[in-house]
Amino acid sequence: MFFMFRTLQAEYDRLREANEMRVINGNGLSDSMDEAEDHDEEMIAEAKLLRQHKGRLESRMRILEDHNKQLEAQLQRLRHLLDQVRTKEHVLLQCSLNVLFKCLRTGTCAPY
Repeated sequence: MFFMFRTLQAEYDRLREANEMRVINGNGLSDSMDEAEDHDEEMIAEAKLLRQHKGRLESRMRILEDHNKQLEAQLQRLRHLLDQVRTKEHVLLQCSLNVLFKCLRTGTCAPY
């Protein structure tokens, strides 16, 4: 965006200087004035388009930031669920090992 502005500004400066040289050399003041006014109108129209484009880009950026926050929240929920599953698996494994060790100590293992 900044690069486009600098490019447009450089083009504006170049055309303004060319116009000034034409006026100094006597190539017709009224034609130069008309061209300068036309160019100014073009610059104003281009600036308006750039502002509109900037607005669309900023709006899109806000949408993407919101989407990113939603994805981060979803990731946190999934991590929490995964931690719960791991905890339950750990508890079940611990219970199974306790039963197995008790069975081995007492020698009374009954098949299920």
